[in-house]
Amino acid sequence: MVSLLAGFAVLCLAMVLDLVFDLLDPDEKMEALFPLGMATGFMLLSFLLVRRNLWAARELDHRETFRKNLEEGSMEGVLIHRMGKLLYVSRHLVEMLGYRDEAEVLKLDSMFSFVAPHERERLAAIAAARARGEDAPTRLDTECIRKDGTPVWVDIKTHPVLWDGQPAVQVSGVDITLRKKAEQELKESEERYRILLDSSVLGIMVHRNFKPLYANPALVKMVGVGSAEELLAMDDVSVFIHPKDRARLADYTKARLEGKPVPSHYEYQGSTRDGTPRWLAVTANSLTWGGEPAVLGTFSDITERKQAEDELRRSEEKYSRMAQNVPGWLFQFVRVADEERFCLAEIKGRKLETVNLDIEACKKDAERLLDILHPDDGQKLIRLVKESARGMHPIHWIGRYYTITGEERWTQLSSRPHQDEKGQVVWDGMLLDITHSKRMEEEGIRAQKLESVSVVAGGIAHDFNNILTALGGNITLARMEAEDINAPGLAEILGEAENACLQAKGLTSQLLTFTKGGAPIRELALLPELIRESVTFTLRGTGTTPVLDIPENLSPVQVDKGQITQMLHNLAINASQSMPNGGRLWITAKNEMISDQSKVGELTPGEYVTLSLKDEGQGMAPAVLERIFDPYFTTKSAGNGLGLTITFSIVKKHDGWITVESKPGGGTRFQVYLPAAKNKPDEWIAGEDNPAPGGGRLLIMDDDRQILDVLEKLLGRMGYEVSTALEGRTALDLYKQGRAEGKPFDAVLMDLTIRGGMNGKDTIIKLLEYDAGAKAIVYSGYPDDPVLANFRDYGFVGVVAKPFHIHSLETVLANVIRDQSRR
Repeated sequence: MVSLLAGFAVLCLAMVLDLVFDLLDPDEKMEALFPLGMATGFMLLSFLLVRRNLWAARELDHRETFRKNLEEGSMEGVLIHRMGKLLYVSRHLVEMLGYRDEAEVLKLDSMFSFVAPHERERLAAIAAARARGEDAPTRLDTECIRKDGTPVWVDIKTHPVLWDGQPAVQVSGVDITLRKKAEQELKESEERYRILLDSSVLGIMVHRNFKPLYANPALVKMVGVGSAEELLAMDDVSVFIHPKDRARLADYTKARLEGKPVPSHYEYQGSTRDGTPRWLAVTANSLTWGGEPAVLGTFSDITERKQAEDELRRSEEKYSRMAQNVPGWLFQFVRVADEERFCLAEIKGRKLETVNLDIEACKKDAERLLDILHPDDGQKLIRLVKESARGMHPIHWIGRYYTITGEERWTQLSSRPHQDEKGQVVWDGMLLDITHSKRMEEEGIRAQKLESVSVVAGGIAHDFNNILTALGGNITLARMEAEDINAPGLAEILGEAENACLQAKGLTSQLLTFTKGGAPIRELALLPELIRESVTFTLRGTGTTPVLDIPENLSPVQVDKGQITQMLHNLAINASQSMPNGGRLWITAKNEMISDQSKVGELTPGEYVTLSLKDEGQGMAPAVLERIFDPYFTTKSAGNGLGLTITFSIVKKHDGWITVESKPGGGTRFQVYLPAAKNKPDEWIAGEDNPAPGGGRLLIMDDDRQILDVLEKLLGRMGYEVSTALEGRTALDLYKQGRAEGKPFDAVLMDLTIRGGMNGKDTIIKLLEYDAGAKAIVYSGYPDDPVLANFRDYGFVGVVAKPFHIHSLETVLANVIRDQSRR
């Protein structure tokens, strides 16, 4: 028993000493144990050393097992660090970061070596806070850098561990780069849609039984509420609906939420918060919001239109019975009392002579009006009349009718019902022919569409022109070098590449013509020769035979020959494609005087040259004819929908007009009006003369360093001494320096558009103030600037348009330097 108690006491003493002796080195431990006696001391020391070795082996085995489990049982990358110093990295982390092996990673200075620079300060602060015992995030998304420099996003988790008996931090991470990319794309998509909704002129609201869930700024403004937050705090927005329409709209909403059929488009009377009356047109659709059915409404304010309708109704009620002899169709519809039968009680007017309408049959059944109305529009009119009879609300209808000759025209009807003494519902009104105004409206919409597309396309074309200029110039330079070293095969290949650039230039020209960046650079031209060459070349081998009737005394026009050639090409191709089995294309031209009485489209009165192109093709249906000039609209599987849009743009930019007439099976006729030239312009553009040998000092200003470099090399090979400047102020300084040193520049070549510096238009003013005899040539990738079309008015003596062939530039330079008298 004594021996057992003694052994237990020694064991307890050893455990206490083990805890205390962790702080002592071996010599100190010996000194501490010496008082216990030599034998006892050595025995305790041996026990402690054995126990420590067993624990160390166990910890080593545990660490190896831990590493193996991390390596084989998880797809996470793992590292262990102490104050940023790497102690361990897993194979998955090495692969995630793109390193060769663990040893290569452990050689890094710290774990921050593969953390993105902008993330290091944040992670260091979190690590420091954790070291101080403060609360700090244990999970966060961090951007790291792979060995090859590419970014990788990692979702990391951290927690403390013991490593070699000392506190450390284990970091586990999963590659979330794809998720981050998807989140960013989703964020950008949501931002685009938010901008579209917030900038819409239409009011947009999502509601569930009139409880608003979303409202855009336009809707907030329509109802006169201070903010969207204030509106969304309301429980019921039906207070903005007039009481007479409230029940109807509530029924619509209930049915729509239940998935029942209900009108998608309707109008109602409402008011703003301060009581101001408003008429709104709404398009409603069902959608899911927050996992439950809701209603999406798109609202437009039609108050002005309704006021106009009311004014028209009052005017009709006051004057219709007095206007028996006015041109137009005066009518009276009647719904017979207690019946669903409608009849045309009366209709009169000179317009009746143009339609094939059985009036007696219409007096028995008003639906016989469908005989002359477009099927879609006629059915809509009948439906509106029936709805008007039920609700006693006015009718506003615009539709198409057909004349005896088959021509489609537009008419408008507005009428308010009333009950007569027999209890019949009666509509009195007038059908007005609005064909001209409708077509003018369509022209305006078409122009707006073109303007919208042109904003984007113009910028693309400009940048493409700059690229083509640098690319084509370098190819030309390479071809010259190949010729110098007598490498004909290489020179031929580069020549083909050069030709490809010129073809791309033609594509850019079409795109710029299509956009508002395609303002014509005009010169005097005679159309007979231009028409013959363009049409004959275009139709060669197509099976279409051109029949020309063009007088030689046709007035000259002031046009951009390239654009007019493109216009004729597009119209001829369109005619040829409409006659797949071949046919004739009649092309006529004449001088014509347009007056106020014979007004055509938006033309101002004056002298014009009129071109007419009539084919024997398939013709076009009215629905196609309405969209013939719309961007990207085409009925051909191989078409891109830009040919006629570009044609429309070319004619408009030449202050002209274009019309089209067609019907199915009856061919198509395009008629183009171009202003006749008043006098011969005094313009001088590239390609006017043959180039002369180069020689002289040139100063070139362009904000594109690639263009400057290639022009400097090309013109240097031609014998010119070239200096370059990236913007106007530098160019002016170089010009003054040259004069002061007795080495003046013979010509200055200026880009019109300079980003971040003085542009060509401002620079020429300063240059001529300093030297009135300075000779400057302007060029640009934006041909819509009036400076290019009227360069002499701005002080320039020559002009070229990007992208240009070096031969054209050389010609203009030679002419400018050679002819000292031209200003």
